[in-house]
Amino acid sequence: MTIIHRVDEAAQQLAEWFNLSDREIDWVQSAKAGNGADGYSEALLGVDEEGWFPIRVRASEYEVDVIGD
Repeated sequence: MTIIHRVDEAAQQLAEWFNLSDREIDWVQSAKAGNGADGYSEALLGVDEEGWFPIRVRASEYEVDVIGD
């Protein structure tokens, strides 16, 4: 599995490395970055032999505590 979080500059390089479509590159470039108000960030999940899927990533309470320190 591969997770690609929001990127701007390296999007075309990622497209070449992972053979991403234009639609997948658009998603990676427009994915929401995490912040405290929204409580999640967005990413593209690549599953071998299955394809690419948009996902939302949420931190657990423990992870939020660790990040907050």
